[in-house]
Amino acid sequence: MPWTDTITTLGRPLGLALAAIAVLSTGCSRTGNITGEIIFTTPSGSEQPAAHVTILAIQATKTFEQDWRAAVAAFEEELAPARRERDEAAQSLEGARLAWTKAVGTTPAGGHRTHGLLASARHRELWAALRAAERRLAAAERRMREIGRKHDPLAAAVVERHATQRIETDATGHYVFAALPAGPTYLYTRLTVAQQPVLWFRTVTIRPGIEHLDLIGANAGGWPFLW
Repeated sequence: MPWTDTITTLGRPLGLALAAIAVLSTGCSRTGNITGEIIFTTPSGSEQPAAHVTILAIQATKTFEQDWRAAVAAFEEELAPARRERDEAAQSLEGARLAWTKAVGTTPAGGHRTHGLLASARHRELWAALRAAERRLAAAERRMREIGRKHDPLAAAVVERHATQRIETDATGHYVFAALPAGPTYLYTRLTVAQQPVLWFRTVTIRPGIEHLDLIGANAGGWPFLW
């Protein structure tokens, strides 16, 4: 389920449908409507409509905000040590690189042993430290991703539980939410592109009438659990 942000010209059938929605909601100042498209970018750079993708609208109620903050707080609590380890590992790697460069007068070349740079015991020691620092950083980053993957479905369950409306885009990626409660609302959707998740979790203010919001690659994100 992905998101995209772009203002587009509505076709006549959709325009007529929206006009009908506007007429039905006239005089009701406590609801509003929102429409748009979901468009994702392929690995080759082309843009494609996200057809038959589910989108959720979640009213920003006090109960939802409490549950959402709790989900984020639990994630951040577990992530904090891993993030510190990542930062320390990055500093360690930088120090190892500087030590290597200072000793041999060249930037590390991705493990290539050339020009006899590893001939001395000191150089071998520095090279081993450099490679160990690289492994430490990779492990720390991997741990952060694991924590994110653990908390991702838990947060998604919170969003699902509080969804005000659930709709599906049509074959051209269009979506329409009708008669949403006025006020702050979250839109949530996600899909998989080239085996990678693409998500949108964005806030929009619902007002009387019709709002337009396209969900595109440029405004994807807002979901702290995956990166």
